[in-house]
Amino acid sequence: MTQNDPIPASAALAAYAESLIEGRRVIVFGDSSSRLAECLLERGARLVHVYDPDPGRVAESTTRNPSRNVTYAPLGEGGVAVREGAFDLAIVDNLAALGEPAPVLERLKKTLSARAAALIVSPNPARSDDPSLEYYALYDCVASHFDEVKMLGQTPFRGYAVVDFAEQGEPEITVDAAYVPGGAEEPEWFVAVGGPEGLKLDPFLVVQLPETTESPQKAAFAQQRIAHLEASLQTAHDELSELRDQSQASRDTASRVADLEAQAEKAEKLLKAARSDQERQKRQAEEAAHSADKALAELSTAREEIKALKQQLGNADRKDDSKAKAQISDAQRARDDALDDRDRALDELDQAERELKQLRTDLDRARRDLKKASTELSQARTDTNNSKRKQAPGSDARPPTATSEDAQADIERLEALLRDRAHTIRQLERDLKTAEDLGRRLGDEFGQAATTPGAAPPDLAQKNAELEAEIATLKWTVQQLEGRLNESRPRSG
Repeated sequence: MTQNDPIPASAALAAYAESLIEGRRVIVFGDSSSRLAECLLERGARLVHVYDPDPGRVAESTTRNPSRNVTYAPLGEGGVAVREGAFDLAIVDNLAALGEPAPVLERLKKTLSARAAALIVSPNPARSDDPSLEYYALYDCVASHFDEVKMLGQTPFRGYAVVDFAEQGEPEITVDAAYVPGGAEEPEWFVAVGGPEGLKLDPFLVVQLPETTESPQKAAFAQQRIAHLEASLQTAHDELSELRDQSQASRDTASRVADLEAQAEKAEKLLKAARSDQERQKRQAEEAAHSADKALAELSTAREEIKALKQQLGNADRKDDSKAKAQISDAQRARDDALDDRDRALDELDQAERELKQLRTDLDRARRDLKKASTELSQARTDTNNSKRKQAPGSDARPPTATSEDAQADIERLEALLRDRAHTIRQLERDLKTAEDLGRRLGDEFGQAATTPGAAPPDLAQKNAELEAEIATLKWTVQQLEGRLNESRPRSG
């Protein structure tokens, strides 16, 4: 549906029922290609659902639908896919085009709330070739579904308004129908308004439509007239061709041929005039549609500007939220502090690794010295024992010499050296314990730092575990060396 589509005659009902439409949900059974849904939105409808028995028209209208407040769906025998009582007003734009009336009205009634009304439009059988209900039959059909029914007639109106531009106040409107035989045109449509009791509507309303707007009956009549003229022209051509074949036999036939040629020429002129009039009306409709499209574009631009202003207002509100800024700043500082703690923990872990490496070097040196001292002490003890055996009573041994005294001095020196090494090993053991405590503390701090943003990679945690294992190994080694030192000390007596 676009602005190029003509305003349908049923749009007059949108103006007539404006008090029932504004702010309401409206359901329409009828032609989805007309602009009736758009007219209902212009009169204040909040939501419009259009159900059309022609699926092709539904698909095309859905593709061209510019509004989110209008929905198109096919009208099948299974009814409509909405909950009962969902709508406040219903419009049927042509009851004769929907098949059997009673099932249609029954489905329509289920979609309406308890206080809702319905406008049921049916063509006047006296002015339409479509099979439709007569006045009283339409009344009875609608009355079987609604508490109160008002019968209206929609009559075409053509005329001019003569207005005093200098009149003060609201002018009094006078309608002069003296030029119309009988005082009024024959109604094109019968309208049955069904609803609850006490429904109030205007008794008489004149709705002005654009000059280019034509009722479907007039458009159909013009099309039929063109088709009739084309058929007459084709018949005249056929008769002319036949008479020309017989023109040699009779002068009367020649005269008849001349008459038929004149009639054919007249028919061609009439057909040309009808087509020209149709093209003129089409151009006028396109010009009106172009103006409407321009207005719609301006409205869309205004909506976009409003949306941009709302977005700017939301951004300004967010910028003014100082509390949120403070929270973000605190979170960033906390993250930076956690990163600094992690870096310090890594530096301390590297320092502990260097100290452990130095401790291992010192421990290896102490092992070598202890081994050397143990060897020398064993040799000195052997020499001392040999010297004592030589000096035993009854033996021919000679008095102790300077050599035995030197051996005793070596033993004392070696024992002093062993005591010094034992002291060194105990000091190394204390250093290893301190390093072990430092490694455990750094491991804990490293675990806490790992839970903060930008935590250390997992391989550093593994490295810390390996250092702790080496500390345990060194501690065990110190204990072994201490045991060996105790065994190597000389026993008293």
